[in-house]
Amino acid sequence: MGGKKLIEPVTALFIVGLPLFDMVFTSMRRVILKKSPFSPDRSHLYHLMQDLGISNRRSLMLIVIISLSITFLGLTLHRAGVPEYYKLLIFLACFALYSVLVSSAWVVARRVQGMTTSVNVRFETTEPAVASNTTTNP
Repeated sequence: MGGKKLIEPVTALFIVGLPLFDMVFTSMRRVILKKSPFSPDRSHLYHLMQDLGISNRRSLMLIVIISLSITFLGLTLHRAGVPEYYKLLIFLACFALYSVLVSSAWVVARRVQGMTTSVNVRFETTEPAVASNTTTNP
């Protein structure tokens, strides 16, 4: 009845790695902040990139590259015949790395947002303006 598996369940986790990382990290962050894990906010990876000043196109490219890298890692481990429990440990290590990097990026984003909102520019002169149309006669 049970034929050969095309991929193992842990390999499937790598294939949907980045969306899964983002969802779990965002939900955990909301719970830690004592908010509903289902409440909408701007705490997803894409919003983080926007807050860091990364353009929409570059955000998309970064997300695709990160997602493909995680998928490639999982498929490479599968092809190499790495045991499932090692793959699971590697997947959890990838999630831990993602969590640390995104947490640090949120700190940077808050600082960037604070710097851009606290800029106060004034154009005041302390010297009176001198008329430039005056001519002097010898």
